Amino acid sequence: MALVHFSSQVEYKNKLPSKSDLLKLTGFKTPVLLYDSVLNKHEFFNTWLKRYEFTIKLKAGEGLKSFSSAEAELCKISKLLPPVSRKNICFVAIGGGSTGDFAGFLASIYKRGVGLIHIPSTWLAALDSAHGGKSALNLTGHKNQVGTFYPAKKVFIVKSLLQTQPKALAQSAMGEFSKYCLLNKKLFEAVSKSSLSGEKQLWKFLPQAIDIKYKVVLKDPYELKGLREVLNLGHTVGHVIESYYRCPHGEAVMQGLMVALEVSNREGVLSQKSYKNIVDFMSSKFNLTFMGKSKMPAAEFLKIIKTDKKVTSKTRVNFVLLKSPGQVLVKPVSFKSILAAAQKTKWVKK
Repeated sequence: MALVHFSSQVEYKNKLPSKSDLLKLTGFKTPVLLYDSVLNKHEFFNTWLKRYEFTIKLKAGEGLKSFSSAEAELCKISKLLPPVSRKNICFVAIGGGSTGDFAGFLASIYKRGVGLIHIPSTWLAALDSAHGGKSALNLTGHKNQVGTFYPAKKVFIVKSLLQTQPKALAQSAMGEFSKYCLLNKKLFEAVSKSSLSGEKQLWKFLPQAIDIKYKVVLKDPYELKGLREVLNLGHTVGHVIESYYRCPHGEAVMQGLMVALEVSNREGVLSQKSYKNIVDFMSSKFNLTFMGKSKMPAAEFLKIIKTDKKVTSKTRVNFVLLKSPGQVLVKPVSFKSILAAAQKTKWVKK
């Protein structure tokens, strides 16, 4: 299933698509809705859900992304569906990142692949994980160790659904959003000049941020050329923080970006002047408060970062460095240098 240009893949809507609209725009006849159970607290969602015959309720979270959960839900789906051609079946993932990852993985393996639609319910998923064609399960306590490349036929970005989310989840999305600001000079400048914040800021600049991701993904859809590594800006350390503190992904990425800026400066890639300007931008446009209650031991930091899939040797990991907004460099950086930068940000013990 090939990736298509983002303009034909992503649909922006104020309300959830009608059943006829969904089927017409995607071409599938038998949708199976896999949704986050938390959405049942919204009456408009329950009313919409009743229009569909086949629905699967999921308890979202990283605990969902396991082989045991995958087997259990596939058994439910097999019992639920009547005999029908796999060409007509479409899994519709409605939820945040874990729901999308999980449903995408199931779609990629059920009957050797059925259709997939994403309707992200969180700002973070709408901004990032619903796009790019990745699905994943966790393994041995580590995130996204097993997965497939399986892009959705359509992604519906629904304003009314996103607006049901607590403000804290909008803040969590700021980590990924700020990453796209650093990856694109035009977006960086536009956000710098804007007076908007929070959800209004996200909704206004969401199409531009998604466009940035697709332009990278379409150059290297299966990560064979290394071109998608730029999207890992802030994520090497972000994943360490997320794993250790069990904090929201976006919050972890935001902290990871601050460390990436420090590493970029230490490695001589980012000038002191540019470093200060970007830190000022991050501080003025986004809430940089870190919720970790205690500093991480250095030994624990090194233990986790050495499990990163981008490790190139016993002492180095491929790291995304920032030269300036819109200009990045990927090169091996020592664990020692990254640790020193993390310690300077004052959440890793010396």
